[in-house]
Amino acid sequence: MSASGKYGPARCCAGIIGNVDLRIGSRAKGILEQHVVVSGGRFKGIRNGATWHEDPSLSIYCSGAPQGLYRDGNFREGFAGLASLGLAFDAWLFHTQLSDVADLARAFPQATIVLNHVGGALAIGPYAGKGEEAFAEWRDGVRQVASFPNTYVKLGGLGMKLTGFTFFENDMPPSSEDLEKAWRPYIETCVSAFGPQRGKRQVVQDPVRDHDDVANADRRLQGLPELLVKRPGALLPGSGRGLLQRATKPLHRFA
Repeated sequence: MSASGKYGPARCCAGIIGNVDLRIGSRAKGILEQHVVVSGGRFKGIRNGATWHEDPSLSIYCSGAPQGLYRDGNFREGFAGLASLGLAFDAWLFHTQLSDVADLARAFPQATIVLNHVGGALAIGPYAGKGEEAFAEWRDGVRQVASFPNTYVKLGGLGMKLTGFTFFENDMPPSSEDLEKAWRPYIETCVSAFGPQRGKRQVVQDPVRDHDDVANADRRLQGLPELLVKRPGALLPGSGRGLLQRATKPLHRFA
């Protein structure tokens, strides 16, 4: 409907990230081609969640994927098909698994890999009460992934319980100042590692109840003067739009 132009200039669902289980190996490429054709070229990539941890207290946050999914031979055979079509890959896993993303980026330098939710920073379960240790591990993993120029990061997801913040337990929702203070170290680390052009502000769907304060915290975090003053406007919600437009080859490639 929005593509018709009858309802204003907005173009909804201009870029769709879907799902194809890449463990089907070489068969994945044909299915991905069909997705692109059926979507009218809007299909831009997939996400295969790989969250895994041996600690049973984290099982509720795990995707059901086996340990080391991104290193699996069948998965990588399917991933090769994805990369050959110029489609993007959204990687979702815990910070304890970030070396798997780095290895994937190294093996497929032509692929576009987007790290979701700032890399799944854990501060609960085995990391409860070990905030500094957890942050240091996460920071090292993020920097390792960012060292590959074909990787990007989504800046969001920090309101999820796995990050260890307990705002959702309070009687009153957090202020924008509270959120900025809590989230700033993660946002700064990511922007410093990836650079503004490889960071995408993410639509926030976090359990902090007051989305006005979330939006205001986002505006506060846009300041980052030490990182963005020389490149104003670089880190914007639409920065992922150009990424997704570049991620897919022309539709006639699959015709």
